[in-house]
Order: sequence, then C-alpha cells, then structure tokens
Amino acid sequence: MKIMRYIMGPYRWLLWLGLLLSCLAAMANFCLMFLSGWLLAAAAAAGIGGLVARNMFNIALPATGVRFLAISRIVARYGDRLLNHDAALRSTGRLRAWCFRQLIPHSVRLSQMTRGGDFLGRCVTDTEKMGQVYLDVWLVVGTAVISSILASLLVSCFSLPCGVLLCFALFLTGLLLPSLAGLFVADHVLENAKQMESLQGELVEDMQGMSDILFCGEAEERLKKVQTIQSKVNDSALKEVSRVNLLRHLVPVLAVVTLIFTVFLADQAYLQNQLSAPQIAMLALGALAAFEFVAPLVDARLAWHRFKRANERIVALCGEPEKDKNLPETLSSLGEKKDDKSATVETHIATEIVLPSVNRHILVLNEVMLLYPKQDYPVLDRISLVLNQGERVAIIGPSGAGKTSLVRLLAGLVLPSSGSISIKGSLLGGASEDKALQSVGVMAQDFHLFAGSVRDNLLLACPEASTEEMWDVLALAGLADEVKQMENGLDTQVGQQGIRISGGQGRRLAAAQVLLRKPELLILDEPTESLPSDVGTALISSILNALPKAAVVCITHRQEPLVFMDRVLRLQDGKFCPEEFSKLGCASKV
Repeated sequence: MKIMRYIMGPYRWLLWLGLLLSCLAAMANFCLMFLSGWLLAAAAAAGIGGLVARNMFNIALPATGVRFLAISRIVARYGDRLLNHDAALRSTGRLRAWCFRQLIPHSVRLSQMTRGGDFLGRCVTDTEKMGQVYLDVWLVVGTAVISSILASLLVSCFSLPCGVLLCFALFLTGLLLPSLAGLFVADHVLENAKQMESLQGELVEDMQGMSDILFCGEAEERLKKVQTIQSKVNDSALKEVSRVNLLRHLVPVLAVVTLIFTVFLADQAYLQNQLSAPQIAMLALGALAAFEFVAPLVDARLAWHRFKRANERIVALCGEPEKDKNLPETLSSLGEKKDDKSATVETHIATEIVLPSVNRHILVLNEVMLLYPKQDYPVLDRISLVLNQGERVAIIGPSGAGKTSLVRLLAGLVLPSSGSISIKGSLLGGASEDKALQSVGVMAQDFHLFAGSVRDNLLLACPEASTEEMWDVLALAGLADEVKQMENGLDTQVGQQGIRISGGQGRRLAAAQVLLRKPELLILDEPTESLPSDVGTALISSILNALPKAAVVCITHRQEPLVFMDRVLRLQDGKFCPEEFSKLGCASKV
C-alpha cells in the first residue's frame, strides 16, 4: 500500500472530488427514481380522483425536480468519469515511471532471474491493475457505502421500518455477495492471472526469437505449447465468468425480495395513515434503485484480488518507494532459487564491507568477485584496481574473460558477490549509489537508441542541454556534418534501435550522449567497433580531449584506443594480468 500512497499522493484532492461527484451521480439517480415513483403514482391518483383532484394536483414542481435530477445525474456522471479516469491514468503513468526508474539500474540482474515476457507483463499489466484499483475498488466501495447510508436515511424520513429494511438489505448484499466471490471465485481469478502471465511470457519470447524458431523448424511445437496454455486460460476464464454471473444474478433477486418487503411495510404504514398511496410507489422504486449502489461490489472484490497479486509482484520486483533503491531482499520471490554463494549478493554487500578513505580516487575496486546465479565459478575473481583523476586504463582479453561483466559492475547494473566498488568515495550498493553513478558515463558496445529524433536521444543523456551544446558534442563525435546534411537536422528520426542511421553513426551518436554528460568516470566498451581505423582513432581522440580530467576505463580488442592509454591490463580467467605494450609506449604495471 506504500506504493499506492506514493503514486496517488499528488492527486488525493482530485480523488476526493471524484468520489464526491460519483456519490452525487449515484444519489441523483436514486432520487430521480424516488421522485419519479411518487410523481407517476400521484398523477395516476389525481387522474382517477376526477376533475377537482386533477385541477388541485401541481405537476410543475415535481416535474421540475425530475428534470433537475436528470440533468444533475448527467453532469455529475460526466465530471465523475472525467476526474476519476484522469486521476487513474495519471497514477498509472506515475507508477510506470517509478517502476522504470527502479528497474533500469537492475535490468541485467533481473534478466537473469525472470523471463522477459514476465518482466514485460509486470511492467505493463500489473501496473495497469494497480493504477486502476481506485476506479475498480476504492471508488466503487466508497460510493456504495456513502450512497447506501444517505439513501437509507432518506427513506427513513418517510418510513423508519422501510429505511431500516433497506439499510439491512444493502448491507447484507454488499457484504454477502463479495464474500462469496472471494470464497468461490478468487482462486479462479488468480489461476487465470497466472495462466495469462505464462501465455504472455511465451508469446513475447516467441516473437523475440521468431527467426530462430522458424530456422530450427520448431514453429509447430511452439504453436502447440501456446495453444495448450490458451486452452487453460479459456477454461479458467469460463469457470470464473460462470460463477461471477451467478453472483451477479443474485443482486436483482435480492432487490425484488427487498421490494416485496418494502411494499408490505409501506402498505402497513398506509393503513395506519402514516403514508399516502403515491409514497408506496416512491419507496418501492427507491428500494430497487438503491441496489445499483452495491451491484458492482462483486466485480470490485475480484478486482481487489487482482490488485493484491499485482502489488505483490511489483513489490517483489521494485521494492517500496521509501526503501533503498537497490533490489529488495524479496528478490527470491521472483521464482528463482539462489544458491548459497550468490545469495550474499543482495543481502550483505552494503553492511559487510568497510572501505578506507578513498575520496582522492575516482574508482576503487577492492577484491571484487562476481558470481552469477546457477554458476559454479566466478566470472571475476577478486580483482582490484585504483584509478585517479585523468588516468586511463585499457582492458583487453579473450572472449568470455569477463570484460562485459566488468562494464556491468562499473555501471552499477550488477553488484559484486564480494568485495566492493567505490566511485568518488561512494560505495556502489550503498545509500549513495545514485549520487556515485551520476558521475559515470558509459559508451556501451551494445548501445541503445530510442525511437525518436537525434535531439530526443541527446536530451535523454542531458535533459538541460541546449541546441548549441548538442552541435558541439556532435562535432566532437565527428557526426555534426552528417547530421547537418540530413533533411531535418537534429529532428531527424533515428528509428527504433537506430535503424534509420548506419551503425557507425549510431555509435558516434552514443559517444555524443556520453560527452553531454561530462562524466568523471568514462567507461568505453569497444568504442571503435564497426568504425574505420582512422575514424575510430579520431573519435577516441575527440572524446579524451573533450574530457581531459575524466578517469577512463576502455574495453577493447582493437589497437586504435591503446595509444591513448596510460596502462593496459589483460583480463583472463577472471583476473587482471599486466600486459607489455612497449611499442605503444604503454606502462605495464597495475
């Protein structure tokens, strides 16, 4: 519930106003039926009573009341829909933005613990269910409670027994049917949700790997598996719908029973001259109309079960808003069991490591070991490295040596199994992790460009960047002239994952993003990949000249970046080994 307070907090007054309008609309509808019953019955009685009765009957006043209530119902319902849906959509957007901020730093770790389709389902489906809980549950329950009390009080003003009966009937219906729904339908709701999650996961993975599936001739097998899951989803949904419809049909039955008893009590009051004949019809129609307050409570109870499951999954994935932004200790609930070695990654790193004062250093790796889940040997085995301001080190090594894992560690995408990483004296995995990572810039080998313009992608790196600053960094990256030749300049669309520009242009645009951030620790992961030798050399030279005080870690297997490095280290079998490059003038000591 902390998440809901966080995402709905800014809109609380909007939500209260929406609840007020919802109650007004519900009461306007009730009063419309209430008054219409009296008006029709009184008009009929006046017609039967002869000319004198017809002339004495004033139809203008109640007819005006009916028109007023009808218009009020329309206006209140419109305002109710406008405000409440606006608040719900804003809350959903705020929740998704918060989830995105929480998950992006841990995307690599999460990808090792949960399926991509399940990950997507939590980010989309679960956040939608949580964002809609106000509309589906809280608003429905609040309107039902407030309107039922007001309607019972109004009926009691004319007949106390009828008011008590209506209050009891609404209370019984509003409590009994949702309880039955929770008892007999909730399991099917949760089972259907699980089957849908499984189906979504299979479909997402099949779509992502469609080319491989077709190439291997596994399309038929995958289709059969999806059809099997779909059949389970259909069976579960059919059981859920059949039981829910049975409970929904009990509402009009209880309404009719209440109507019969209301007419009986009103008739007794009429015989005792406590009510007029038209008021019997008024109370009867009012009793029927009042059941509209509690009719949606069955669906609200089921929506509450869906919300609780979605909330549990989101909390397991993202934690609570007030907690530390690292992955919560409930990560094990994602469905993957951690072995004893890797279980210490999340729970002990922030408390067991005590660093000496390292404020004068930009980067300190202290006996860092990285062990992935379900892996018997460490990818990185107790490596250490100290990097000062302006110092540049190149990391080389064969494929599988752990270079990519090292980049992920330095970028905060994964946490070490043991040891510690400090950036400007701030420990990664500690409370000041975000502050430390703000001074880190990563030019990744598998960089990602979003579907948008060149300007949009640059603004993602630095939202405050001016147009002049954008052109400056594009010039440093050797891309300014090419962007100027494009038809729309900075507003040129790069397409999804940069498909509308070449690989070399995309890499240089990624370099421009890093330059905009002006990082104090620069991580270059294969920065000259897919670039001609002269272009790659010029790019590295421009980047390093633009950031002369930045500490640089360069992962490479090409020669161009090495001439700019102070040290070259070979990463092999998860350990650093000094490497001699005398021809390039590179130092060999660690």
